[in-house]
Amino acid sequence: MVSTRGKTIFDVESFTRIWGCERKRTDRSQGSVRLLLLELRLLLRDGQLWRRSLGKNVLHSLQHCGRQTAGIGWYKHRAVIGTLA
Repeated sequence: MVSTRGKTIFDVESFTRIWGCERKRTDRSQGSVRLLLLELRLLLRDGQLWRRSLGKNVLHSLQHCGRQTAGIGWYKHRAVIGTLA
């Protein structure tokens, strides 16, 4: 897990566990949960500088899109990032 700007970026195990808990909670309340997945794997092949810049931009954007309690984390390690809303 990594914390940036007050938000935690969860690893795959933690994000999957949080997603499961959120699904159970919304099932009980007959609500819905939204999972946004962004595949970064192909874009990350082009080099370190591009990778760092892309990663920062994606995380910054996700942190400002979701509600305060939305979880952000890796769905697939360093390949697919997701957010819960």
